[in-house]
Amino acid sequence: MPNRNLMLSKVEEGMKVYDNEGSEVGKVELVHFAEASEMSGAGAATAPSRPAESGLMDILSKVFGSDDLPEELRERLLMHGFIKMDSARLFGADRYIMTDQISSVEEDGVHLKVADSEALLKG
Repeated sequence: MPNRNLMLSKVEEGMKVYDNEGSEVGKVELVHFAEASEMSGAGAATAPSRPAESGLMDILSKVFGSDDLPEELRERLLMHGFIKMDSARLFGADRYIMTDQISSVEEDGVHLKVADSEALLKG
């Protein structure tokens, strides 16, 4: 499995995000890296380190705010890393981009594998 944090380390807040057709779909609002166990190359038998419950709640509140995402999805995003994107649409909700949806990160922005922002997770 490729190191997700390597790709995310190239992403900066404010970068433009493009779908796979080259249309701008938003800007990077926040980058969250994968948990430490993935960075160190820990095997499947090693449980990921978890912050204390109160610390986890603080992280969830800061990152997801009032977004209505299922808890299982929130945990997956936190474990594997993600980009929170501010939609370019006038009344568009924030979107969450998983690392497997990213095609490349270039100087001009983040390029996605998906056709449009509708394929991304809505916050």
